[in-house]
Amino acid sequence: MLSIQPWLLAGTLVLAYLLFTLGCYHKRVRIWRHQPVLNSGVPVNIVAYASESGQARALAGQLAEQTGAPCLTLNELSPAMLANCRQLLLIVSTTGEGDAPDNGRLLLPRLAQADVAGLSFAVLALGDRHYRHFCAFGLRLAAVLQASGATPLFPTVCVDQLDPQALQQWQQQLQQLGLKMATVPPAGSGQQAALTPESLWRLQQRQLLNAASPGAPVYDITLQAQNTLPDWQAGDIAQLRIPDATGGTVPREYTIASLPQEQQLRLLIRVQHYPDGRPGIGSGWLCQQAQTGDSIALGIRSNPEFHAPAARVPLILIGNGTGLAGLRAHLQQRELHAADSITAGKNWLIFGERSPEHDRPWRQQLEHWLNTGHLQQLDLAFSRMDQTAAEPQAPDQLSYQAGRQFIHQGYVQQVLSHHAGKLQQWLAQGACLYVCGSRNGMAAGVDDVLSEILGEQQRQALIGQGRYRRDVY
Repeated sequence: MLSIQPWLLAGTLVLAYLLFTLGCYHKRVRIWRHQPVLNSGVPVNIVAYASESGQARALAGQLAEQTGAPCLTLNELSPAMLANCRQLLLIVSTTGEGDAPDNGRLLLPRLAQADVAGLSFAVLALGDRHYRHFCAFGLRLAAVLQASGATPLFPTVCVDQLDPQALQQWQQQLQQLGLKMATVPPAGSGQQAALTPESLWRLQQRQLLNAASPGAPVYDITLQAQNTLPDWQAGDIAQLRIPDATGGTVPREYTIASLPQEQQLRLLIRVQHYPDGRPGIGSGWLCQQAQTGDSIALGIRSNPEFHAPAARVPLILIGNGTGLAGLRAHLQQRELHAADSITAGKNWLIFGERSPEHDRPWRQQLEHWLNTGHLQQLDLAFSRMDQTAAEPQAPDQLSYQAGRQFIHQGYVQQVLSHHAGKLQQWLAQGACLYVCGSRNGMAAGVDDVLSEILGEQQRQALIGQGRYRRDVY
């Protein structure tokens, strides 16, 4: 058997070590070349955000521009990325019952798999003290990061409605780390950065869509721009300044149901009431108090988290009540773009309301889309339908020239369970899921059913891929 001379073996080991060291050096150089640095020379790896209304996203983008750091959503932070990260600056909002916005709800489960012992972090938590769970997600995120071994750079800064003093505190803390920061943005700038300039609009038409419904009245509100019509796309939000009882105004946001090509802005609004019976400020003024021709200030907020997927991708639209507004806009936009596509994507709408006799908003347009083939399937779920009208497990099928319509008794999440096989088939073809409507009832139920049908891992994968998006309230 041949033997290797000791000097040759030693030389080989030294050469291998040098090559390994050189490779590590080049890898480290590549990493550091792409890492922004503080004035003190300490690298800032990532600015990340979780945004519901666009405020956290706007502030995070501003911070990333000031520091030169990459700007990501919380959902984009992988365990490997966190393990290599030196410093993480987080700007996050809170939604619902203290929950994360949709573009941030994957991070907390991932922290159990991540090594964050070498990570330093800071959290700017955005919220509103009028809500019970003020800044709850930001505070919980900071607590979980610290419990997982990460080190806070300073205590979490909680901001009430973009309070400029709290934002000043956040920037002063960052400056103490060596960051050269721009001046504090004016109050509301994080919100305004995502808005088109406000302009005056005129109430053109108000139409009641659910007379004799067992639920509260729902109105189709049409607004006409008094000057140049701004641009927007499906998924975007109208922010209106509603007159209040004190002579001032309060902001209210509604998902836009129309497109600029229609030369008008349409909203779908249900009248809300306070416990004492008074109508809500926004819905009361728009649905009851305002007169045709009255003016209102309105800006449009871009909502990229609910913008449309590629035109050729199959789209499953799920919603209830006034959530149909955002779904209609997407169907309208895909119809406009279908003429420009070699192969238009398939569309499936699942919508829930109370009564099949009285709660059928935009029925003619939905059935028109069925007849033309723009909708491949329409499932309507009614929670207060006479049980003799249709069996939940064997829904009454109505045939159309192109496409099918199903009538169900129950809720949209039950429709998903009923069509579990078809849901999996569409997703295997690359379909995206878009959900619009009530957060706590419908959207939470859809979330649970998707986990049951697909498994939690696939549900989270859809979120991470941007194929499962929500506009819920």
